[in-house]
Amino acid sequence: MKYFTLLILNTTILGNIQAGSIWGGEISYSRDSVNPLRIHLSVNLYSPRHLLQDSILISWGDTSIYSQIQSSNFVGNSIYKNTYKAIHTYSTIPIGGTYSISTINNNRIDGINNIDGGNSINTPFYIEAKINLQHQSVLFNNQSPFFDSLPVFYSYKSLPYEINPNLVDLDGDSLVVESIIPLQDENVNVPAYSFPEQYCIANGAQSNTFNINSYTGEIIWNVPCRIGIYSIAMRISEFRNGNLLGSIMRDQNIYVLANPNSILQLSADDLTVSPNPVTTTLTCSLTDLTTIPTLQVFSIEGKAITETIPATQTKTEIDVSHLPAGLYFLVVQDEKQRAVRRFVKQ
Repeated sequence: MKYFTLLILNTTILGNIQAGSIWGGEISYSRDSVNPLRIHLSVNLYSPRHLLQDSILISWGDTSIYSQIQSSNFVGNSIYKNTYKAIHTYSTIPIGGTYSISTINNNRIDGINNIDGGNSINTPFYIEAKINLQHQSVLFNNQSPFFDSLPVFYSYKSLPYEINPNLVDLDGDSLVVESIIPLQDENVNVPAYSFPEQYCIANGAQSNTFNINSYTGEIIWNVPCRIGIYSIAMRISEFRNGNLLGSIMRDQNIYVLANPNSILQLSADDLTVSPNPVTTTLTCSLTDLTTIPTLQVFSIEGKAITETIPATQTKTEIDVSHLPAGLYFLVVQDEKQRAVRRFVKQ
């Protein structure tokens, strides 16, 4: 059997992920080219569930309106990008010139290390944007910055971590990136939050540093200290000719996995599962059978769902029609190796 380094996500981490939970999200907007008081909004919520929910409630600052989902696309690593779009026209410029636009959802994932001691399941997920309508001539045709990357990152315990989230501003405006405490409502921080370096030091690390570049949003963590999920949030403020145009917010997670040197290995090309997502029958394909491995489906809690099935042929079908919708693992192993593939049951 051919070999490769397989990224197996720690089951303790994934055991806390619910199918309808939000893994991360962001909000962005653009100013209408005809009416400067008309705003085009885009909200992206990421989850392991296709069509996370039909609509979300958006607060525009002067009213609240439900926005229907526009698309739900699979973007890899069992993640769906659920996009909601809306258009709203303000009747007037408020005192101070700024409106706050936001959405809130009760489905934040559980088990986040640095929120409330890991009891994050009851902590709402909130993101917002602020737009300054005061400088109309300056703001005309303005588009807020946005991220050209997923808000779900993976790192390894005890190995230095660095990633650029690809922050983009098509208008060429000046950006200032600020690391903030994630929010559960307007001006309300999530409970008992620790920044990643604070969490590590509080849990025995002699020293730890975690930095976000104030211009690019690049994340540098010198030593991820513990396996688990870490929540971080950014506010990006946009300036033109010295005027504050507004800001956007992103709430994202870093998954710290076991050191890859300790992960078992199996060929990626030799092992596939399809379709993914699946509704009735999951097909496991093994293209290089030098042994007879066994297959078994597990829940995200680590509970065996099926009996072990010997893979005597290159393709083995598994009936999953009886399983509730959610995220599952197919474990493939022989006497020397073990590999895991994630799949989503719809």
